[in-house]
Amino acid sequence: MKTFVTVLVLALVLLLPALTLAQVAGGTGKLGFQLRNYGAIRLNTPVYSGGLRQMDRMSLAAALDSAHVYDHEQDANTVEAASLTTGVVADTVATVLADNTSTNSPPNIQVRTTVYAWHNDSFVIVKFTVKNIDTTGHTYPLFLGAFVVPKPDNLYGGETMTYDTTKKVAYFYRTAGTAYVGFKVLSGSPYSFHPLDWDTYSPDPGSDLASDTMRYVMTARPGFDAAVVAGSDGGALNVNAGLRTIAPHDSVSVYYALIYTESLSAMLLQADSAQYRYDHTTFTGVRQTSRAIPEQFVLKQNYPNPFNPGTRIDFEMKNAAFATLRVYNLLGQVVATLLRERLEAGSYNVEFNGANLPSGVYLYKLTAGNYVQTRRMTLIR
Repeated sequence: MKTFVTVLVLALVLLLPALTLAQVAGGTGKLGFQLRNYGAIRLNTPVYSGGLRQMDRMSLAAALDSAHVYDHEQDANTVEAASLTTGVVADTVATVLADNTSTNSPPNIQVRTTVYAWHNDSFVIVKFTVKNIDTTGHTYPLFLGAFVVPKPDNLYGGETMTYDTTKKVAYFYRTAGTAYVGFKVLSGSPYSFHPLDWDTYSPDPGSDLASDTMRYVMTARPGFDAAVVAGSDGGALNVNAGLRTIAPHDSVSVYYALIYTESLSAMLLQADSAQYRYDHTTFTGVRQTSRAIPEQFVLKQNYPNPFNPGTRIDFEMKNAAFATLRVYNLLGQVVATLLRERLEAGSYNVEFNGANLPSGVYLYKLTAGNYVQTRRMTLIR
């Protein structure tokens, strides 16, 4: 059921990279996740090699109209393969970039999926960043949602998919089972919740042959449906963030909590903890220090330098641009990605923590539009 090729994963050490050709894996000690190249997230009990799958996948749905819906299964083309780093925002950050250039069908977008994980949490935070890459100047009004295929205890069928109106959390579970998996829109009020039996969602129980019309209804229709108990082929659900209007070359981000516990009460408590984490975290890791418009792009020398283990990198943006800031070792390998975001004109800084790196010289490179600058810094342990 639900075509999704299983890839053998190298043994996972929690909170350290575990890379295959198709995905990276990480965890918190209380749950494990895999981020796949096309932007789908899987959830399991803590150790991937021995833990049970609890969610087949979660991915972004971006609905333009009933004939044009971006879905990772049918539209996504990998632009940057999944990668995993430790960083200043969270203990583990996994990210992947995909677009739909292979189908060349509107909406013409790039989707960056990022998973943030912290030690000992029963949740991760998922960020979907959607960028309008249409070359003809179209502005897209898109309904954005998280599409989810449950698989509690690594089994399809019999799960209940429902919504808690008080905590604003969608979740699924199986009666007499121990897994409760929840989803909460963190970046604003939820727009809608729609569960369906899989045989209603997809006429072919062995594949993902849902039409764009069905995907549009699941993503764009308002309201919060009653609980659904899935049949033998399992179910599907959407937790939606609502309408976003994206101008050419602009991007928007929506954030979700993805929660795994073994009781309903614990899951609802963790939803509150995830909201608190979101409210008190700067997810780009970048802080704007001035809104005054600089005369030029500038990447400054980090301070202190040499450093152990932390240092600060300051830079200036002459105008708004999509910016990346990466740290490399002398072999040219990326050891940290500190920024992948569209920033407005102004002055910024970002903290870099090299606690997990050996002593040595590292390069950090800022790319913003046509501006590219690289500097050196030295970590002394």
